[in-house]
Amino acid sequence: MKKLVMAMVWAVVFYLGASFLLGFYIGFDVGMREKDPQVGQRLVTQAVEKAINAYLPYMVGGSLTLAVLGSFAGILPGTRE
Repeated sequence: MKKLVMAMVWAVVFYLGASFLLGFYIGFDVGMREKDPQVGQRLVTQAVEKAINAYLPYMVGGSLTLAVLGSFAGILPGTRE
């Protein structure tokens, strides 16, 4: 039961990390092209929302897969017996 709970915790951690990295990369890429800060902020918001929606199934699936495999193998912190 503990491994299952920790797998869910790690899935959330992996998902948040993937979302942060994708948002940072897309935001930096789009934001550096625009000179006007207000227009840039609007474009970054739109681009990040579009990218997150496009990659959502892959981020969720990858996060769950890594978390379950890592937890039941005892590789991730908090999952060793």
